[in-house]
Parts: sequence; structure tokens; C-alpha cells
Amino acid sequence: MFGRMHDLRRLFDLSREQAGLRSQLAGAVAEFLEAEGLKYHRPKDNVFMVPVATDAGAWQVIIHADEQRSFLVVLSSLPVRAGTARRAETAALLNRLNWKVAIGNFEMDPADGEIRYRTAVDVEHAPEAALPLMKHLFGHNVTTVARHWQVLVSFLTSDGMSAEEAARQLT
Repeated sequence: MFGRMHDLRRLFDLSREQAGLRSQLAGAVAEFLEAEGLKYHRPKDNVFMVPVATDAGAWQVIIHADEQRSFLVVLSSLPVRAGTARRAETAALLNRLNWKVAIGNFEMDPADGEIRYRTAVDVEHAPEAALPLMKHLFGHNVTTVARHWQVLVSFLTSDGMSAEEAARQLT
């Protein structure tokens, strides 16, 4: 058993070469945001906060360049939260929405009702692709949230709309 654990540790250890390639992720994110003319701030070296406004609405996008695991993660955080009494029904709606999306997922923090849409990609074996992948990842995330925005906001601000009723509005 311990020999197997040791082998797993070696599998996940970073070589100097891999670590250098992975440090490119935050640079690729910054390059993408600047090329697109998007304003952002960096609360940490590998975290980017981007305010987004579309015809549908406005929200915060958080991009995490996870250098250690070679992941790019894009999270759209909706400004409207699910109230305590609506969280079970909200989870049912998010499940219905997730059934239809091909990339990413809607999620809810059960503690405070925060709703996010998450897209991510692993670039470990192709760090040079981080910049073009970032463009597609960000674009897909924002357009998916914009497409679902009205249904989500209507549902979250209503008193009795069911998850089934809300999901039907998208078809």
C-alpha cells in the first residue's frame, strides 16, 4: 500500500520544466483580458476578477489560473442568491439546466445560496494552448450565463415558480 502511495506522489510531483510551463497560465489569462480590452483586478497573482455586462445583465467573472494543477477555471457569479426557502427548488432547476449544457455546469453553495457557472480546462500537456483555450472558455462561460440569465433571475426573484416551469422557458 505505501509503495503505491509513493508512486502516486511521484506521478503528481512537478519537474522544474513542468513548473516553468505552468507559470505561463496567469500570463495567458492577462494577455487574453488585455487583448479583449476587459478591465480586471488581481486579488492574487493567479486570480482575476472581471466585471461583465451583457444585454442580459451584469455579473462578476472570476478566473483562476491554477498553476499547480495546470487548470484554467472560469466562474460566473450571479449577483442574485437563492433564498433559504428556495434552495431545494433552485438545486432542482440547476440540475435541469446542467442536463442540457455540454460544457460546464451551474452550481449553488448550499450555505449561502450563491449561484455560479463553472467552466474549466486542463492544459497540462498543452500549455501553449492556454491563450486560445482561454478565449473559448471565457466566451462559452459568458454566453451560457447570458442565455440562461432571464430564466435564473425570474426564478430566483419569484415566490412560487417551479424548477420545471423555469426550465421550460428555455426550450
